[in-house]
Parts: sequence; structure tokens; C-alpha cells
Amino acid sequence: MDDLRYLYTLEDAVVKRETSNDPACKKAVADAKGLLQRTWNAICPQNAYLRMNLMHHLELDGRRAELANAICRLLAFPESDSGAVAPSVIIDPKGKYDPQVLNGGPNLVELPLKKWKPIAKELTMTETSNGLELTVKVDHDFDGEPSGKKATPVGWPRIQANFRKGLDLNGFASLEFDLTVHSDRDVENDYIWPLVAAVKAGKKTSSFRFSTTLEPDVKHHVRIPVSAFESIGNEALSQVNALQIVIFEGQYLNKITLNLKLENIRLIGYKAPSVTEIGVPEVLALPVQGFSVPVKVVGKKPGETVTAHCVLCRADGKTEQKVDLPVFQNRVFCGFSGAGLKPGKYAVKISLTDAKGVVTSGQQREFSVISGPTPAR
Repeated sequence: MDDLRYLYTLEDAVVKRETSNDPACKKAVADAKGLLQRTWNAICPQNAYLRMNLMHHLELDGRRAELANAICRLLAFPESDSGAVAPSVIIDPKGKYDPQVLNGGPNLVELPLKKWKPIAKELTMTETSNGLELTVKVDHDFDGEPSGKKATPVGWPRIQANFRKGLDLNGFASLEFDLTVHSDRDVENDYIWPLVAAVKAGKKTSSFRFSTTLEPDVKHHVRIPVSAFESIGNEALSQVNALQIVIFEGQYLNKITLNLKLENIRLIGYKAPSVTEIGVPEVLALPVQGFSVPVKVVGKKPGETVTAHCVLCRADGKTEQKVDLPVFQNRVFCGFSGAGLKPGKYAVKISLTDAKGVVTSGQQREFSVISGPTPAR
């Protein structure tokens, strides 16, 4: 609620000064509008914002400080239209979320999965240039499939990719695809999407429920770790006969229509330990009493020794702080004191080395340091 107050206070300050002829005020208004749009675009388009923490608290503090600073700058100018009332939204709601993506660089290995077939009467599948469009007509009267003399208690409309010679999943880190969903349910229920991924190896099957809630009509990137299926063992994972993506029909309302678009379905692997995520806030507000940057590593084999070399540096390349840490369970938390930081551009650089000191991966992520809120003059 406080975040909404920040946003609306800034929007209100903008509309009450939009007609000003003061060049400095006009610039402040334009800057504030740009900030509002960038803030909107920075929000990951997932309804997780409704139920979970969307951003790290340092990120939120930085965003709040940006808004507060913009409010203070605008309040320094007199209102040119005191009767103006701000609408609830003055940005372009179609603004595109554009996250910084680290894909593992030259270590990346991709296996596109294009040959799928639909299973179950309630599901129809259409192939597109880069994926699939699925329509599921939920009908609980057709729940279940023959299993001896009885039927299973729930239907499982699904798509399946087959591998006649067997596929070694141990060489991959994740199953990934872009997913857009929509249904004819009411607004609240349209966020509920129980979905399952499964692997089959001979008589062994392992499944993973990868989705509970999704914002409709928004493209989501889905990453399902291969480790989610490790319950069947490494030997079975080396001889996978089929991959499935399943609609958990029994968890949906009867007589509704579900629409799913899956694009760029592929298996992702890495030839060597690689950095795929650096969790530094895009905006960091001063003062900073130390901060931790989580780093995600993939491609590390069990028992393999990998060291992360973490560097906090300025935009001009000058090093502020260095930390060397062992990679444990595919994660590293780089702690920086934040001492001596000043407003400006910075970067966190991460490089990985193996037991012999050979660099296997290097990535960096830029961020901004800003002053905390300043009072209006």
C-alpha cells in the first residue's frame, strides 16, 4: 500500500505541473514520467507480486528512493493546474518487461524439442512456427483413462515428446520454454494454473508440479530443473523415453476452456560451470550498510571444486571490493560492505574457476547507486 502511495503521489505531482511553462519544471515532469515507465517495466509480469516478494528489499528501497526523489524535485515547483486529478495509471501499461538475462555464454548447449503429440480427448494441439498452441475443453465426465477395470480419478490432458533411442537428461540442466495462458474463467480463477512436467524412463516415471499461479495473457519464461526428476535415479535419467507437459485437469473447473501457448521449448545444458544469475538490485539507494549479491551457478558436477571470484567495481573499471568464495549447492552469496559507494554506475563481475584455476565462465551485471530521498527546496 505504501508503494502505491509513492506512485500516486508522483503521478499527482506530475499532472498538476504538466501545463507549466518553466523549462526546468517541464524537464522534471518529463523525467518523472520516464521514471514511472521504467519502474513499471522493471516489474516482472507475474501475479507472484500478489502473493510473494517480487523484489529483494534493497531493490524496493532503491525504487522507492527514486520515486521519493522525483516527488521532492517536482514539489519544488508551483502547481500550474491545482485542480488536475491524476488517473490511477499515467504510464503505458503495455511497456515491456526487459530483464537482464545471463545465458551461460559459450558454455551453453541447447536441444530444441519440436516433435510433440497430444494425448487425451479434451486437448487439441496446433503447431506454430516456434512452438505449440493448446486448447483444453475441460470435461470431468471424461476424466480418467482405462487402467484395468478402473479409471484413474482425474484426467491428464498432455503433450508428449518421444525419444526412441533414449535421451540422457543427465547432460542437461533444465527444460525451458515460454508460456502464455488464458481461459474463459473469471479474473480470480484465471490466475490458477496447476501444470505438471513429467519424464518416463521404461517403467519409471517422475513428475514435477511447476506452476500454480500465472498471470494470463503475459509471456512467462518457465525453467524446470532436471534435478526435479532425480527421484528416478541417474541411470533412469540417462535413458528417458518421453517428456510430458501435463494439464492437471482435476484441479480446474468443469466445462471451461484453457488456452496455452508454448514457445521455444528446449533442453538447456552447460559444458562447464557457468553463471546464469547475478542478483544485484538494479537500483541501490544510499546509505548502504552492506549488501549480499546471490549468484546462481549451473553446470557444476557433484564433488567438483569451483571458486567464484566476485568483484564490485565502478563504471570506469576501478575495483571497490573483491571476494573469493567456494560454490556450494550451485549458489554463492557475495557479501559487500558498500563502504565508499557514491551515486553513479557500478557493476558486479563474477568469474568462475575450476580446481586447476582455469576460468570456466565470466559474467557481469550493471546497477545504479543513487542518493537517498532529499527534501524539497
